[in-house]
Amino acid sequence: MISKCRHGLDPRFCNVCAAPQNRVHGTSGVIETRRRRNATAKKRPASSPVILNWTFINAGRTLVVRAKIADGWRATKPTGELRKTYCFSEVARVDWLGSTVRAQLSLFPRPGSLDESLAGPFNLNFHRHESVGGGVYRTEEGKYESRQGVLDCFELKASGGEIEVRVDLRSDSGEPPTTFDPRPLSGGSEMFERIISEVRATTPKIRAWSSEHGEIEGWFYLDVQFRLMFKPPSIAVSTEYSDWHECLLGGRPESNRRKF
Repeated sequence: MISKCRHGLDPRFCNVCAAPQNRVHGTSGVIETRRRRNATAKKRPASSPVILNWTFINAGRTLVVRAKIADGWRATKPTGELRKTYCFSEVARVDWLGSTVRAQLSLFPRPGSLDESLAGPFNLNFHRHESVGGGVYRTEEGKYESRQGVLDCFELKASGGEIEVRVDLRSDSGEPPTTFDPRPLSGGSEMFERIISEVRATTPKIRAWSSEHGEIEGWFYLDVQFRLMFKPPSIAVSTEYSDWHECLLGGRPESNRRKF
């Protein structure tokens, strides 16, 4: 009589007991051991902490994204893979008008490097809120006229180790501002983008010489990049249906059981 396994079944037909196991054969018999994971397999990265914090102001018309630069300034990716340079590049998912917008804020040193002089900390103090469309233009009559520009919907400022981005997604009228200019991408998506080049950052790890002050803190330049990715809302596929489908002989037209 065949004894039953610990699961109350014939051990030949038990999916657990009949499964092949890793065994070590010794002088005292067969000793079962636990299966070992492949040492070369990539480990799943732990969930990274939230670096970009976002909120809405002005009755939901303006998106504000804030971050502490030191929290995301690193030389490795979240997976542990080494980057080509120290940098800050983080992504956040923003809920807006029933859909999700992908926000990305990046700071790249120029030129990039893994030198310890760029490892931080560094000081970054600036404010950019530029005017768009202003300047001097020539009319058809050959005269020159000065036009007053419009403030961009994008505002960027940094101080005290923190950086803040503000984007006006809607104006007071509820329509997108004239300076809000997302460009179309494949698949129906749109991307709003602003790149601020040659932002100066000072660091005590780089030393410079001034004829007036002697040795001073050196500096390097950053490119600040901000992007918003808008994906089109998913539309459910419409299904045509009519009451007379129930009366067809052999089933509905899409059924394989029809006999005519």
